[in-house]
Amino acid sequence: MTDHTINQKHVVLPPVKVDMGGNYVFPWHAYVMLVCEIPAGKVASVEDIVKCLTEAYGVELPLEHASAAADMRTREFYPYWRVVSERGHIHNSNKSSGDLNKLRAEGIEIHEPRPEIDSLAVKDYKDKKFNFSCLKVSVLETDKELWKKLLQYKNGTAAV
Repeated sequence: MTDHTINQKHVVLPPVKVDMGGNYVFPWHAYVMLVCEIPAGKVASVEDIVKCLTEAYGVELPLEHASAAADMRTREFYPYWRVVSERGHIHNSNKSSGDLNKLRAEGIEIHEPRPEIDSLAVKDYKDKKFNFSCLKVSVLETDKELWKKLLQYKNGTAAV
């Protein structure tokens, strides 16, 4: 075992959920837990977070829709301003001067929009991008019957 493995932070995510429509989903708070792991001065894309979820759970699922997400933003429950697009562009929902000031205060420089792009972007995005592989991510055990159904669903053998 290397020192890197020994010193990795361990994040334990909640089990897979079944939403109101009976669909298997990544729990919203698993997403929030990973966003909270992005340190000040770093950013990550939604795609990076979902990739980490997919690797941890071992299956590709949609993210649970959370009506509470807007409430979390107003309470600043988690550092959502650190989540950017796949190419490092600032999401429209994070373009308020308060959110931009939070990024700047954390050492993130932002390119001002150019007329042809009309989008704010993180300067030196590749250097500022957080790498989730520095975390050891595992998942709490899902109920055995739910997991059995999930595997059948994944393999296309679930009864319709």
